[in-house]
Amino acid sequence: MADFRILEDFVAEREEIRRRKEAGESYTTLDPILGKYRFCNVRRKDDRVSRWLLKNYYTDPAGDVWFRALIARLINWPPTLDHLMKAGVIPFKVDEFSAFAFCEAMKELEQKKEKMYSSAYVVYPTNIKGNTKAFNMCWHIIVPAIELTNHLRWQVANESIQAFTTVLAGSFGIKTFIAGQVSADLTYIRGQLDNAHDLYYWAPMGPGSLRGLNRLHNRKLTQKIKQHEFNDELFEVRGTLLGKMPALKDMTLHDVQNVMCEYDKYIRVLKGEGAPRQLYKTERAF
Repeated sequence: MADFRILEDFVAEREEIRRRKEAGESYTTLDPILGKYRFCNVRRKDDRVSRWLLKNYYTDPAGDVWFRALIARLINWPPTLDHLMKAGVIPFKVDEFSAFAFCEAMKELEQKKEKMYSSAYVVYPTNIKGNTKAFNMCWHIIVPAIELTNHLRWQVANESIQAFTTVLAGSFGIKTFIAGQVSADLTYIRGQLDNAHDLYYWAPMGPGSLRGLNRLHNRKLTQKIKQHEFNDELFEVRGTLLGKMPALKDMTLHDVQNVMCEYDKYIRVLKGEGAPRQLYKTERAF
């Protein structure tokens, strides 16, 4: 039988750290793991990059927002996205995209030897020899995705996170993880997937979140479950957390999926099995 106590304490303390930090209150957590290592926020939209995107990047909810979101999450680094916006290469609609102009704008940053990408997401295939990461990303990931434009527009109009994610994940080099990040962004934007019928009932299955659920249910870490079982267990977790913390009522199932991935990292440290890659540090700018 699942024991939710550690999960509840982890989520409550992580959310309290966020709340106090944003309120400008002095606060030192007594949890040594949360005090030492970096963990994502309980709600994905509260993370630094997501907040920047919502304030500065997703300023117009019309056009092919999904395409702008794809570029945003493949790069996932605000200074680079800001540069691309100023260069005028982030299109309102897909048919306005110029691969050449995109690559030229990215080349300007490459020549300055500035940081261009976040290390949070691993993107494939961007390591083809003889080309830059930006060139490979543009021609081998972004351009092929354009062929799915009509299908993706339809899934947005049909308000289905699952269908949108499934279609986008079928494009070369994207797969379920990045597709899920794109669809999650669209759930925050008016007229996109903000009113999706599966907002609280479906989330893409990832290895970290699955390990988190396996830990919660005392199963082998390598245990496989079906997608509908994954969704059911996430739904149970959401209900349990809301029972203790009603203020989190806007948590989507994708948020819960992220929570379980972070919970896996937390328990890994707690059991002495390893440590997250990044230490915690207060960051206010990029």
